[in-house]
Amino acid sequence: MIADGDRVILSGRGKVYFARAGEGSLGTDLGMVDLSLLTGKMPGDVIKTRPGKELVIRLPRATDFFEQAKRSGAPMLPRDIGLVIGLTGMNKNDHVLDAGTGSGVAAVFFAGVAGKVTTCERREEFFRLAMENIKETGLSNIEILNKDLHIATLNSKARLALDLTIEKGRGYRSGDRDAEEAHLTAGRLRQAPTLGRAASVLVYGRHRYGV
Repeated sequence: MIADGDRVILSGRGKVYFARAGEGSLGTDLGMVDLSLLTGKMPGDVIKTRPGKELVIRLPRATDFFEQAKRSGAPMLPRDIGLVIGLTGMNKNDHVLDAGTGSGVAAVFFAGVAGKVTTCERREEFFRLAMENIKETGLSNIEILNKDLHIATLNSKARLALDLTIEKGRGYRSGDRDAEEAHLTAGRLRQAPTLGRAASVLVYGRHRYGV
């Protein structure tokens, strides 16, 4: 059942709207929507705009948050996130360690599959933005840390259970900052404690570390 403050998707006649249940109204191409009507409804129910146009209620998925989330830059695309999930065999038994939260989009996708996601973002402005985006999802299995990845892992007692290897993307060259940081981080993580069993891939620019 939808409660006050819940995020929902309203769709009808090829239009899609992101809304929050509760007081107020939402202006759409199909007319004004009284948002208080959403409270107490179930996904799949239909409400009407003031002119009588029907809109179907559904709960947002990760792909909806990809479209609606505030951006800190260019996030990973859903197809690339899907490759990470598929190639690592990520599942509900995994605790995923996500390096570089950014907007939080990848962490949201991972949280729909894994048991828990811990995501690290060292830049304060990106961390605050990701916190806001993740809060909007209502997901409770994401932990976001405003820390550098290797510092966060050093504070844990568990060991990393991954064999990290590097795949160099096209155009790799000496002096590439992404590549240099990726090499440095992977070297630290080979020896450092981590936050638990992880089934993720570290992504820095074009360079991917995986199982």
